[in-house]
Amino acid sequence: MPASTTGRPGLSPSRPLWRRPVTWLVIAGVLVAALAITAVRLQPRHWNACHGFSREYLHVWSRDGDCVGVTDGATPIDAAFGAQLGGRFGALLDAIRAENERVESGRVDTPGSDTDCTSTAGEAVDVAALAPWRSDLAGGRAIHQLAGMYVAQWRANHLRQPGGCVPFIRLLVADPGRDMNGWSEVVDELSTYDRLVAVVGLALSRTQMIEAARTLNGRGIPVVADVVTADGFDRSNFAGVPEVCHPQSGTGKLTQFYRIAYPNQRYFAQLGAYLTGVDLLGRGRAVQVTQAGYDSDQFTCTNVEHVNRLLEPAPDPITFELSGNGKDATGQIFTKVSPICTDPAVRTVFYTARAVDLATFVVAMNRACPRGITIAAGTDTTRLLTPETSHALEMQRQDALEVLHSGNVKLYFPATNSAARLAGSTGFANFKAAYTGAFAGTGHAELFPFTDAELADTWMVNAHDAMFVTAAAVHALHTNGQAYEPAHVASNLSSFEIPDAAQGTLRFDRNGTRVGTPVVLRLCSDGVAPSTQVVVPRRLTACPGDQR
Repeated sequence: MPASTTGRPGLSPSRPLWRRPVTWLVIAGVLVAALAITAVRLQPRHWNACHGFSREYLHVWSRDGDCVGVTDGATPIDAAFGAQLGGRFGALLDAIRAENERVESGRVDTPGSDTDCTSTAGEAVDVAALAPWRSDLAGGRAIHQLAGMYVAQWRANHLRQPGGCVPFIRLLVADPGRDMNGWSEVVDELSTYDRLVAVVGLALSRTQMIEAARTLNGRGIPVVADVVTADGFDRSNFAGVPEVCHPQSGTGKLTQFYRIAYPNQRYFAQLGAYLTGVDLLGRGRAVQVTQAGYDSDQFTCTNVEHVNRLLEPAPDPITFELSGNGKDATGQIFTKVSPICTDPAVRTVFYTARAVDLATFVVAMNRACPRGITIAAGTDTTRLLTPETSHALEMQRQDALEVLHSGNVKLYFPATNSAARLAGSTGFANFKAAYTGAFAGTGHAELFPFTDAELADTWMVNAHDAMFVTAAAVHALHTNGQAYEPAHVASNLSSFEIPDAAQGTLRFDRNGTRVGTPVVLRLCSDGVAPSTQVVVPRRLTACPGDQR
């Protein structure tokens, strides 16, 4: 038998592997599997309907039909939202992008000075503004919130306020989605950014935002919140708060956390004292209306608990299903409130639900109480001071403003501050100058006038001051010779009070909650535009349009 040319006795010559059909089948299968895996992994965070990714691994991606993620301004979170209210949110992202580009260049101008602020490579840090910008529970106030943060960023980089201009601050905008349920993925994304030293914002006292703050603190990243007010949403970690109001998920703790707002307890103490002093609160004189399932919303739940303590006796609240997710509460509200004024002893109705339905409630109470009624509501009342992003909600707001103009329904609420109380202070004057400078060169200054209407809901000044406090801790890194790391920013936050913020000197208690006293306001209207009047203890407060 002739020898095999392959050296394998008794076998015919074998084909090379690359000529065997089975080899190609295997290779094809591996390639298909690899492509499928890659597509699954990349699709949610890159190639999607949410405008893909921007740069430096900042991503906006699709989640359950919504857009979530982090942008430096170069990529919109949601183009449709950016176009609302005359394109104001989109214009803000443009302004932030331009400022971030100046930061990346290492040089920004200093108005009125011969010396510009300069930095070398590596002398810039990231601060992320995390909030549910498009949530139905925030409404148009979110635009004021981001505007305040941008002004503080610009002020820190250009005006050396507070404490110098190095390191420069790049502002990132993080969105956990309309329903906030993308918070975990967005926090994971933020945690990968080497230059991130702090997070500001949050906006809503909801379980998702509480868990986001806890997770960030657990990873060593400090958080400075702007307008969250639920009792226990601070470093006390809900100690002393009724169990029913505790977040029902998560086990983390807030350890490096500060907030510019006060707790609900302080707001309602002020409101209750005023109402008692003008004989609008007493045994059997008030009832409470709130949203069904209020125990799952820490803001509403702690509102309810405080009002229960104010009422004598404290009957079960009247509840309704809050509007949202395609539901309209109008019919429910009109039905539920119609019997209230049949009791002549009732002079005041507490509204402790989220304010997405407050406008409807005002109109319903006007119909139910032709002899007049007082509404006492929580801090979310500021929603009526700001145009809505939704046309339908804006029409409801305008209807409520017409009712308030008549004076038949009088609306009182507590707030962190008011423009009238701030006027004349050095910090507020500096804030106004920075506001003008920040928008002067954007090409969109007409979209951002500095008016009482812009300031009235307090979200702008609170968000500015959250960023201002953070900027003070960031600039102290350079002054103290510290590494640009979150741990040192957290250390700096804990060690000083902040003078000359927009709301004056800011101090924090041992739980990271601001020290001070809220103001009580009456919400007034000329029939179209709202305004506020600061109350005087033991005196009924009049609005210019009162007819009775």
